[in-house]
This record gives sequence, C-alpha cells and structure tokens, in this order.
Amino acid sequence: MAANPSSLDAFSDLDPRVSALANKLREKTRQRKVSWVRSPTAFTCSIQGQMQVNFVLAAQVFTIGLYPKWQLFVIRDTLGRELVRVENFTNVLAVLMSGGKRTEAMEAIDQLFSAVQSAAKDELDKVIDSIDRI
Repeated sequence: MAANPSSLDAFSDLDPRVSALANKLREKTRQRKVSWVRSPTAFTCSIQGQMQVNFVLAAQVFTIGLYPKWQLFVIRDTLGRELVRVENFTNVLAVLMSGGKRTEAMEAIDQLFSAVQSAAKDELDKVIDSIDRI
C-alpha cells in the first residue's frame, strides 16, 4: 500500500513503521500505560483520545493452531479513518498461498497480541478489581 502519510490508504504490514508501532504498543501495554478492553469479538484501546486500536478476534472454527487467534489489527483516527490495517492468516489456504511466511510486522503484531491477551480486562475482571478495592 502507499507509504504517503497523506494517502487515504491504510498502511499495511509491508511498511516497516507498522512493526515499530506494534513494538512500541507492546512495550506500553507491558508497562500498563495502555489499557485494553476485551469484548467477545475484539480487544480495543484508545491512545490519548486520538486513535483507536483494535484486534478483531477470529472465530475459533476458522483458525489454525500455528498463530495467535486474531483476524484483523486496525488503527483508526478520531474520524474513523483506517491508518493501519493488517489481516492475519485465518485459514489454511491463506497460509499455503503465502508459503507460510509472515512479515516482520505480522510477527511484531503477534507479540503485541500476546501482551494484550495478558493485559486486557473484561467486565468480570473489572468487577473483581472493584471488590478488591473495598
């Protein structure tokens, strides 16, 4: 996709800045400076009210055990425009067509996803935290 910041196209996993961005988000997630919320279909966080970052979760039926279970990684600005869009391999055919190769950005996004899974809280976690503060 285009590497021009003024372009309306979202940056793909082929842009090296996407892996740098995923690595920075992973570090901020581990430092608990970025709060992720889990819903049944996604992990979501907001970055200083300027951007929304989402992992759309893959339906378990369509995933394979080789990679984390995220289907789509997307970052949107406050107007809802996609800044980054990376689709994960979600079926055997996609893996075979790519030769099983993953880009550096996809590897970084996988690592971010692992950190997010550990850090994200759902509604039940929030209830437990509230009770702990009593």
